[in-house]
Amino acid sequence: MYDYVGRYTKWEVAHIEAGPRALFDLSSLSWLDGFIASGYPDYETLSTAGSKAWKRVFFSCRPELGTNIVTSDEAVYAKLAMDEFVNMGLRRVGFFSIAPTPRGAAFQAEAARRGIEYHEFIRPVPNEQYWPRRHEYAGQWLASLPKPIGVLAHVAEFAQTLTAAATLEGIHVPEQVAVLACEAPAESCELSRPTLSSVTGDQREIGFQSARMLDRLFHGKPAGGPILIPPTKVERRGSTDILAVADPDLAKAIRLLRNLATEERTIAEVLKMVPLTRNQLESGMRKVLSRSPYEEVMRIRLDTACKLLHETSLSVGEVAAHSGLGTVSNFCKVFKRRFGSSPRQYRLSKEFSRSTTLDKR
Repeated sequence: MYDYVGRYTKWEVAHIEAGPRALFDLSSLSWLDGFIASGYPDYETLSTAGSKAWKRVFFSCRPELGTNIVTSDEAVYAKLAMDEFVNMGLRRVGFFSIAPTPRGAAFQAEAARRGIEYHEFIRPVPNEQYWPRRHEYAGQWLASLPKPIGVLAHVAEFAQTLTAAATLEGIHVPEQVAVLACEAPAESCELSRPTLSSVTGDQREIGFQSARMLDRLFHGKPAGGPILIPPTKVERRGSTDILAVADPDLAKAIRLLRNLATEERTIAEVLKMVPLTRNQLESGMRKVLSRSPYEEVMRIRLDTACKLLHETSLSVGEVAAHSGLGTVSNFCKVFKRRFGSSPRQYRLSKEFSRSTTLDKR
């Protein structure tokens, strides 16, 4: 938000902490023209309170509530989280939150789409009674789950509750329960035991688009929402650092395949290091990952290429070489077949879209 405000406006900005005095504090600012607020949990109150002249934009809010909303794309969160668990070889997943959420609904729908067994935590008592005993209730739920299983926590705090509860119950993370957080700050992830893997949301873009939307309202233009911002990636750490494959030779082969995916003759090199035939590797990987060795290698190479295009200034030729996709012509052909655009077009589309969208103000 402050990036947009500093670059494109001359606004005077006041930061108001959430809490019971928030509306009072807003009303006390006589110069206030509008505000940006989190939609949870007081969307209804904030939407009707105060001056009728206020322009309002909400983030972290259900998109169906209005056009003045910028929020995360929960379907993409669900897909990235499910990809992480499936790539570990897991066929059971759970969702942990203390109340029904759009993120949980999206994750459940993704599980149903893929035929993955799904479990969800149901808070057994009202929130004020649950909170002092949250580790006990979370531990009871974890103990009841079939294992191994991957659990997506709605936010970082809930993921930390899970890992603490697992320790109290003698449940091993990630061997029995793999835990994946959402939107967890890196410092919080590193201080957790084990360190927390997290689906990383693009909070900078959410803030930027929220400020841009408020600016549009100030200029008498429609809000133009809801705007859904997809998360960027999964930051893999200790809480998902396992491959849930019963056959140790197959597990080793998959790890080697992933580590060597950007090298030449990857599959042939892996087969030299494990006591498996090409057919055994093929059938084993299709059983646990629903992908062939070649498909897994290409998935990693293309994911690596996308990351390099998005996060570095390497030339297309250098990206092709670093990702193991060979010559520029082969790279462009494979990339376009997968994504429908050339590497250069992809890079342009991922560059800060603000410079192109600002013309619509």
